[in-house]
Amino acid sequence: MNLQMIGDLTLRWPDTLQMPDRFFANQMLEVEPEARSGRIGLDGRLYVSNSPRKVIWYGGTPELLRNVAHVRISSGLAGIIEGALRADELLRINGGIAFELKATIQSGEHS
Repeated sequence: MNLQMIGDLTLRWPDTLQMPDRFFANQMLEVEPEARSGRIGLDGRLYVSNSPRKVIWYGGTPELLRNVAHVRISSGLAGIIEGALRADELLRINGGIAFELKATIQSGEHS
């Protein structure tokens, strides 16, 4: 079941010196639950991969996400969701834009 929420979006570009972060307050969003998988790397560390998390931003447009590298969503209800934007997965929908976020978290050494 997707989480519908009002949240704040921060869009980050690869070179923040040339393009400062853009902030959008009180946006209507729909966020798909995240699936994770893990593996032990050859270096003995645990690598947790998150499947791409789908987000719908009602009121968002592909133009607003052009060249964006990273998206951060914060809300008092859902905490913080952030990840690299999969720009090849932008989909215009009625009233907004659907996109995917991808993140990889490196944890401590496997014992």
